[in-house]
Amino acid sequence: MSTEETPYKPSQLSFIAPEDVQLLHAMRHLISEASRLYEPRLGRPLDEAPVFDTPAAVDRYFRPLVADLQQEQLHVATVTVRQQLISAPMVYQGTVTGTGVRVAEVFRPAVIDQAPGLLVVHNHPSGDPSPSADDIRLTGKLVKAGRVLDIDMLDHVVIARRGYVSLRERGLGFER
Repeated sequence: MSTEETPYKPSQLSFIAPEDVQLLHAMRHLISEASRLYEPRLGRPLDEAPVFDTPAAVDRYFRPLVADLQQEQLHVATVTVRQQLISAPMVYQGTVTGTGVRVAEVFRPAVIDQAPGLLVVHNHPSGDPSPSADDIRLTGKLVKAGRVLDIDMLDHVVIARRGYVSLRERGLGFER
């Protein structure tokens, strides 16, 4: 059979049936919309995004969101190489005394954002920002997972009414 005998059909260029193309397009749109859940509503360009180069900068951004809550929340701040905020979703909401955390869920926003780094922020409803043994263990797990994923775990900041603590500054969970 020569090419002259087979007319070119521009309506179908691949193995996907035309009716499946509409379904594929709808699925892509759904995935795109779902990904927007991880975006902060900054309303400004990335070059004007907050820079999280110190624990104090992290505290300034998150304190109004979490310091006075009656239950724990864990947020993941994904950042650029220059530590500019890309997104800051709440990943977990727990109880007055704690939150169970799965390491994969913490890294999901960074993978979606293709972020080179992340910071973990959570609050202590008790008002005391002192890290618990569980906070330190979680930080160690996140640092190890970040090495495997090539995503820098930059800090874990605990915020409470009476201040904040940077686990990196205290060397807790960041040992090699």
